[in-house]
Amino acid sequence: MLKLKLIANSIFAGQDASIFDPLGRMMVSAEGYRKMTKFMMQLAESNCGGKLVAVHEGGYSTANVPFCSHVIVEELSGITTDVEDPFIHAFSGVPFDQLSDHQKERIDAIKSIHIKQENY
Repeated sequence: MLKLKLIANSIFAGQDASIFDPLGRMMVSAEGYRKMTKFMMQLAESNCGGKLVAVHEGGYSTANVPFCSHVIVEELSGITTDVEDPFIHAFSGVPFDQLSDHQKERIDAIKSIHIKQENY
């Protein structure tokens, strides 16, 4: 069984996945980055005593990247501020906030791979 000493992850600040990124457009909101950060913190806590390295890189939406970075730092620090994401309303009620059939198929395929690899 693999025993991790720490987790180094750039997903925390790879804001290329933001819906507003002119290249990636992967539909991730600032709140999505908060959830990914929380997940990685939990993963680090359960696998390597909470040792986690966060690296800032990527993201080309000069308007949105600061809000994505902000929620990441909030989650890592455990401090919540009054800063509000002005773009959050762009995510509600639009057709692209639901998975299409081909996206769901890919996600299900990845889940099945993860289940098979759990013993490694």
